Amino acid sequence: MIREAEDFIDEKLAGFEIVLDRTMKTVVSGRERLAAQGLPPTLAEPDGPLDDFLAPPMAPPPAALPADADDGATFFDQDAEDF
Repeated sequence: MIREAEDFIDEKLAGFEIVLDRTMKTVVSGRERLAAQGLPPTLAEPDGPLDDFLAPPMAPPPAALPADADDGATFFDQDAEDF
């Protein structure tokens, strides 16, 4: 029974090896295709849209409270006693 389990595991690992090998070939091929294409001229410019894309994101402004909002008197559904 131990040998059967080892054979089963070896078969599964061999299958994973084949899948991983194919995946690696696909990744290498994709990277080669990307490297061959290069950047479009608009993205290769020093002040092009790529610089804006790579800039760190700005923090969103804090949400303003409505004028009639009470500090500390906010009601949540979880606070209701009768559901």
